[in-house]
Amino acid sequence: MNRIVYQVIDKGIFLFALLTLFLYPYGLVARYPLECMIILLIVSLFFKEFRRSKHDKNENVYFGFQITFWILIAFSYFWSHHKEVSLLDLEIKMSLLIIPLVFYYGGIPLMRRKNLVLLSFFVFMLCYSIINIYYVLCCLYYSANTIHWFLGNYENYTYLCLPNLQHHTYLSLYLTFAIFIGLDLIFRTKNYINGVFLKVIIIIGTLILSFFVFLINSRAGILALLITLPIYILLKIPGRFKILAISACSIFVLTSSCYFLSSNPRVKQITTAVKEDPKQISNPEKSDPRIGIWTASWDCVKEHIWFGVGNGDSRAAMIKKYIQKAQNDKYYNLLNNGKLYNSHNQYLETWLTTGILGFLLLLGTLLIPFFRDRKTRHYELLAAFIIITALSFIFESMYDSFIGVGFIPFFISFLFYGNEKTDVKIS
Repeated sequence: MNRIVYQVIDKGIFLFALLTLFLYPYGLVARYPLECMIILLIVSLFFKEFRRSKHDKNENVYFGFQITFWILIAFSYFWSHHKEVSLLDLEIKMSLLIIPLVFYYGGIPLMRRKNLVLLSFFVFMLCYSIINIYYVLCCLYYSANTIHWFLGNYENYTYLCLPNLQHHTYLSLYLTFAIFIGLDLIFRTKNYINGVFLKVIIIIGTLILSFFVFLINSRAGILALLITLPIYILLKIPGRFKILAISACSIFVLTSSCYFLSSNPRVKQITTAVKEDPKQISNPEKSDPRIGIWTASWDCVKEHIWFGVGNGDSRAAMIKKYIQKAQNDKYYNLLNNGKLYNSHNQYLETWLTTGILGFLLLLGTLLIPFFRDRKTRHYELLAAFIIITALSFIFESMYDSFIGVGFIPFFISFLFYGNEKTDVKIS
């Protein structure tokens, strides 16, 4: 009987994990299989076979940072005036507590299948990209209006053309991470993959994913790819090939950067405004709405720099600041009317809600993984994911939505905790 229960839990966790990863690009629907997977992971902790018995020093320190970060968010409830909003925020952020807990103490069914989980996510994102690229080609063929996207109509493509499109910042996070999974699979062929055909498919798939990142025109995704790639190459490539690899990587980065700077409509809008008047860089109407949001958010942070306003009051603080700033700049009325109430920057959002200690803890959760032993399996992939996440935090409050707060802690914990030497080979 115990053997049957063991197998049901073992297979169930893996299948729910795959279903969650498959549904992530489609938004909140991924929440339900993720919750089922977490419940099974919690149940698995009652079985000795599923529990981890050893933790190294880095794991203990990192686990402490993760749990303290969530506890501070929870404590901010007590100085929040909007208690219902605070409780809803805590419900959304429960993943920041539960996912590290289950991977620190257990998670063996997924740890034993790291290769398969990573390859599955790569395949899911590749299929998603191919379907959407096909859809765009059909639109181009059957609709003359869609052709305007190629002339710079960013919004026509991003928000109208693609079916089931996730928010572009979150989608670019998923896609960029999938690209580095593909690179990791390619570089680890001797240990990871059996079969020349599968290796070729992964190389082609990585190129398709890279193309799709540029196609959706997300500044966060393109910036993350261009910055993370050279760092990943430096960590991954052996010394004798490093100069050649860095040279090739530099050419790619420079070429891609030139294309990105000349073709991205939002970048062109900023550069045009700055050319007309350098002072316009601080004008959100002329440059970018995020400039106005970040300015208002930073003003709020300076007023509550030590303890923040509490996790339930950030919205109220931003509304109040918009009203104040609208007296001198009417553009802030548009931001207020557009209900752009989060900081669109995770660092500012965390500092605003939990104060300077929360901001430092957030930085700690991003920096500590780099101090792990470089010989640890998946070190380079973990480093790439952390860099991509850190850059995505600049453009979006990723922990304010399930599609970010469920995804990021899962893969950080999945890659950081547990480094069993045995793993399933992919054939």
